[in-house]
Amino acid sequence: MGGLSVRWLTLLLIVLNLALFGYYWQRQQVEVEQQRQQVRLPPVPAWRLLNELADSSTPAPASAASLTQAAPLAASASTAPADDLLSRAAAVPATAGATVVQPEEEADEVVVATPEVPAAVPAVPSSSCYRLGVFSSFDQAQAVTALWQASGSRIDEQRTALDPDYWVYIENPGSGSARRALRQQLLDMGLDNYWVQRGELGGHLSLGLYRNKDSADALLHMLEGRGYPAKIYIKPRYQTRYVVELETQLSAREVEQALADTARRWGSVKSEKKPCQGLASTQLPE
Repeated sequence: MGGLSVRWLTLLLIVLNLALFGYYWQRQQVEVEQQRQQVRLPPVPAWRLLNELADSSTPAPASAASLTQAAPLAASASTAPADDLLSRAAAVPATAGATVVQPEEEADEVVVATPEVPAAVPAVPSSSCYRLGVFSSFDQAQAVTALWQASGSRIDEQRTALDPDYWVYIENPGSGSARRALRQQLLDMGLDNYWVQRGELGGHLSLGLYRNKDSADALLHMLEGRGYPAKIYIKPRYQTRYVVELETQLSAREVEQALADTARRWGSVKSEKKPCQGLASTQLPE
């Protein structure tokens, strides 16, 4: 009895599985059919005769030649595909009164122009120009242009006249023995001297270069009183200073830092911002 129950239960499970399989298979077929119905085929262009295109309102009477050539085309149109029909229509020679079948012109494709976006132009840093000075040496002026990262620079040399020096000397007496004797006499008087090799007083005997004019006059009068032909040569003296004019792309904050670095290296430095209209100038900052 127990074995019979197991057989019926197994048979029942098989029947249920077959029923479920049939249900899902039928449902899948229905979905496939629905998808086929939703698919739309591309529209086939309509065919019109040339004489219909010439006068669509008033149909022209068909000639015997047109009926003769249109009949085979119509007979084959029901069975031949559209491409085969086109090839046969193109193969028919164009004679007087013959009708050639052509498809209607398709609508022109609309092309939408995409506006061109100009490429981004990189921003060029703005330049500023400064006048810095004064510097006591040319090397300092050159170092400033590097410290300020100058893209353009000019170093102006400024010469300022100072009080001259007063050079006391005796002209060359001529022969070598006379020069040696003169030099020894002055040494015995306690006056140091030397023969000038080159320059303004080359070949003459120098007795000293004085910054103070009174000191030079006193020595001159003493030598003249003892019979020596002494003279005074006024030697010009100048102070050379340098002013830097430069162009840079440093920001305002970086300019302040560059000014601080310049002052720390070479002391207080005057600065003046100026228009960037050339770097030539011969005036010192006020």
